[in-house]
Amino acid sequence: MKLIERYLNTHHLFHKPHKWFLAFLVSPIHALEMHYKKKYHISFRHAKKLFFFDMLLLFSTIFLFAGTLFWHFYDRTVLELVSVDIAAQETRIQSGSHTTYTISFANNSDMILTNAHIAVSLPDGFILDTAQLDTRFSAEQQLFTLQDVLPGSSGNMQIAGWFYAIPNKENTITATLSYKQEGRKQTEVKARHALAILRDSVLRTSVSVSDTLLGSGTTPIEIHIENTGDQPLQAIQLPFFQTDGLQIQQTETDYGSASEYIWAIPELAPNNTATLRGKLVSTLNPSITQIDTALTPEVFIAHTYIPQQTVPLNFTVLHPGITVQPAWQNAVPHLLPKEKPVLDVSITNTGNTPLSQITLHLPLQDESIDVVQFVQENSGILTRNQAFIVNSTHNAALSTLAPGKTTTLSFTIPIRANPKGSHNALQLQPKVEGVVAILPTTRFSATKDATLKTIGSTMVLSADVRYFTKEGDQLGRGPLPPKIGKETKYWGSIRITNGGNTVNDVRFTAKLPPYVHWPGRVSVSKGEQVIYNTKNNTISWQYSGLAPREFATIHMQLGLTPNESLRGLTPILIKDIQITATDTHTKQPLLTTHIPIDTSLNQDPIGKKRGTIVQ
Repeated sequence: MKLIERYLNTHHLFHKPHKWFLAFLVSPIHALEMHYKKKYHISFRHAKKLFFFDMLLLFSTIFLFAGTLFWHFYDRTVLELVSVDIAAQETRIQSGSHTTYTISFANNSDMILTNAHIAVSLPDGFILDTAQLDTRFSAEQQLFTLQDVLPGSSGNMQIAGWFYAIPNKENTITATLSYKQEGRKQTEVKARHALAILRDSVLRTSVSVSDTLLGSGTTPIEIHIENTGDQPLQAIQLPFFQTDGLQIQQTETDYGSASEYIWAIPELAPNNTATLRGKLVSTLNPSITQIDTALTPEVFIAHTYIPQQTVPLNFTVLHPGITVQPAWQNAVPHLLPKEKPVLDVSITNTGNTPLSQITLHLPLQDESIDVVQFVQENSGILTRNQAFIVNSTHNAALSTLAPGKTTTLSFTIPIRANPKGSHNALQLQPKVEGVVAILPTTRFSATKDATLKTIGSTMVLSADVRYFTKEGDQLGRGPLPPKIGKETKYWGSIRITNGGNTVNDVRFTAKLPPYVHWPGRVSVSKGEQVIYNTKNNTISWQYSGLAPREFATIHMQLGLTPNESLRGLTPILIKDIQITATDTHTKQPLLTTHIPIDTSLNQDPIGKKRGTIVQ
């Protein structure tokens, strides 16, 4: 056999022992083969001997096969004779209710089970009742420790607590019995699973709201959350509608606080009810005539929020038909400081019913607008939240608007001499509100954006090198001050901060002097990894783009090994530092550079005190 001839030698014994050992195992077969070739091959006078030889090989093969099957299927465990079970005492469980599980076990074998434990795998939302814990149970490990289980013996234990989970969803609770047969070292494990589907919840939610909505308008809404359980509930939250076009605003609550997106209740005592009142604001597509949505409260248990019983809500949607259309007179692609462009806002009744009590809201939060001058040049009133309001008191055409009719209001928009803030465009969003006769208590609204491009962006580049952190932790390695012929490792930091507009194709480049080594230790906050070019000692990094006011950081290790020519100097560690990008609004390239950074450690007072000049 070629396997024997090739691998059963001294060379493979030391260099490829696994192949040598395989050749050694099959060497008896090879020996028999060679014996056969020498004495019996093409020798018919030995046919009788060959027959017995073949039969011997056949029976040997059968014996080996039978032995292999026996070894494979032989089970020395007593798993089939040991049982473990877990079941809830309650037939109907609510999320948040007190629940007790009974765990039972039995040893029907003739072996003593030693080192026996029962581990319980509980859902994250199961809060143990410490007052009812079994003395054999470790709450930290969720483990029951048992005494030796004698043949024919059995037992049970209980675990109780408050069970929080998503209602009507399967939850798995597992009891795992592990033990060793007396006199054996092998651990045997048997598990049993219990499925729990919680029906309803102790946290009840009810909603009072009209089942008819305007496609664009507001409707009063009232939400009640009640704790029907026997324990206080901590950190309850109710996320508002996930449906596009529906928002709850102008909220008032007797428990907790509410924002535009969520109602948060720090704690709700047993049998107490929290109430929220607000306005349901709808801005829906005209093609939508029916909305099926829901509200789902969540309770904070075991470091996570667990959704509770969902309250479905079904609305019929009406569309009275009103549009607001802003348009700039003498529209230009950009605005300049001190300009006074005029914005025309047209309000049209596109429905088939008259509209009344029409009010126009023009938010003026954009810091590019000179609000004081705006109020002087336009008719209306300014609210505390910087919204300019015009109604029938200021313009008689807003008292009633017949179907198919349009009225237009014009506003002079003074631009500040020095606009500030993070806005890279002047964006105004006129909003019109009105009342429909069939729903006199419900207001509806429509909004439309008017946007003009303004100022381009800038890129700010900062760089420094440190040996110690601000807190005094050592970042660098090697002698400080640096010494001739010995390597000192510093950490360099680059911060790239974008201005008011989005920029694309952000590229950072720098160069290392020949006496600076690149260890390769680097971290970036975003974008690709830093690339080091060994041919010209340059480092580079790029990123697809940065949003307004977004920043990126690059941290890199730099190794300095000064030569005699650098004695008494503070050598440059990194130079030719620059950042390039393209402003996506102005389509103009941006370039920012930075002075070289040396070992002066100006931002590292601890390292600076230790020494910066090469010795």
